[in-house]
Amino acid sequence: MALYQTIHYNDISNILIKAIRSTNHLQDFLNVFGYIHESIIIPHQIDFKLLIGLMRFITEDTVLSCKLFAFFKAIQISLPLNKEIAQLPFVPSLMDCMKYHSLGPIAFVSSELGKWTSTGGQGVMINELSEGLVTLGEEVYVVTPYYHFNRRNSSDYLSEENQFEHTLDFEVRIGTEYYTINLYEGQVNGVKIFFLHNVDLFLSTNSQGDGVFTLRQICVFAKACLEVFCLKKLIPSLIITNDWFTGLVPGYVKSKAFGDVFEGTKFFHLIHNLDIMYDARIHLNPEEGVTYLFIFIKRLIYFKTLKHIHELPDDWLVDPLWQEKILNPSRCALMTCDQWGTVSTAYKEDILRTSPLANLLKKFKQPFGFPNGIPKDLRLKSVMEVCNNDHYDAKRKTQKKYFNFNELDDSICLMSFIGRITQQKGVHLILESLDQLLAKYSGKIQVNQILLKKPYVFCRL
Repeated sequence: MALYQTIHYNDISNILIKAIRSTNHLQDFLNVFGYIHESIIIPHQIDFKLLIGLMRFITEDTVLSCKLFAFFKAIQISLPLNKEIAQLPFVPSLMDCMKYHSLGPIAFVSSELGKWTSTGGQGVMINELSEGLVTLGEEVYVVTPYYHFNRRNSSDYLSEENQFEHTLDFEVRIGTEYYTINLYEGQVNGVKIFFLHNVDLFLSTNSQGDGVFTLRQICVFAKACLEVFCLKKLIPSLIITNDWFTGLVPGYVKSKAFGDVFEGTKFFHLIHNLDIMYDARIHLNPEEGVTYLFIFIKRLIYFKTLKHIHELPDDWLVDPLWQEKILNPSRCALMTCDQWGTVSTAYKEDILRTSPLANLLKKFKQPFGFPNGIPKDLRLKSVMEVCNNDHYDAKRKTQKKYFNFNELDDSICLMSFIGRITQQKGVHLILESLDQLLAKYSGKIQVNQILLKKPYVFCRL
């Protein structure tokens, strides 16, 4: 590269850094970028794609690089709505650059998804996050089980909307056994979805079994996800695993179970809940599995690992330092993924401090923590349909549905909580406020918890 070109690249970088740091407004950024395009890029025939790749701050400063591409994405999204922006001379080059630097296929693997199989917040988040990435121009896939019965006990819920079709069957080997997987494909709001069906392993969203059954279930799912990508000749640049159910997926890639097919794929493990009451821990019965030996000073420990089923290195699933020997799929995810993240900054700090897996979590630099996004327009639409966004109408209907009131009683303080009863969700804040509220409302308080549109707990104080 000629010296004069290097000087121009540095000039552009310095101008962009100053602009990105000084403004959050798209129009200000457009003005600066228009100036750079007209006065430097065009006269000196600068390769725009090469320019972005050579900017040092792109790799050295995460905040600046994210903000730069956020401006680029904002321009891309605004094109259909703003003709003035679409007619700017640098927009075609910018769109080519965005395509050149796109992430490539992004795949989510999850135990639940959206309205079909969600049993908690994970399925809702995956549904909304995947659709959000599509609106940003990314190619997004989701792989998830097609449970024979969903939470409403329906067994034919995919065919109700005519959005999915049964395209092929394939087999997955676990140990000496083979499991047939029925693949259903469809596309919803731009997201390409693969549903995996096996009535024995994915009977229902609430099906439970012993440790062997659970291990076979997650082993089959992990291998089936990767097999689908192979069958479809689709190699994601990024696979996002979600909680313990998907924890073996990166393990089978790193153990070369699929050769070098996914050598260029990165794995991001998204932690929704790492609580010991939720995180799957497969307790090993003495009669199960094969004997595994750890040798310590003056101490021999024998226990079973079921390696004939999972076929992965034992220490990826079992911590030899734990007194109780258990298989932990989340350990495998953290031992084999490239990075992890979670759904809030506070929860990230919490699990780094208190989780039994904290020693693994701390090995990663700059783990990701960010609050769940909320699609405001869709939420407002739902609220309008239910109560026309009227506070008193909403309170009246809540009291009628959960407390059998015929009419609104506005003298009662009503609190509705959506989610699990756990410290992670901030339930303790309700308890801490009760003394003051009881005094203020003369003991008239109603509290109800709702989980997936079903009353889980409700009471009157």
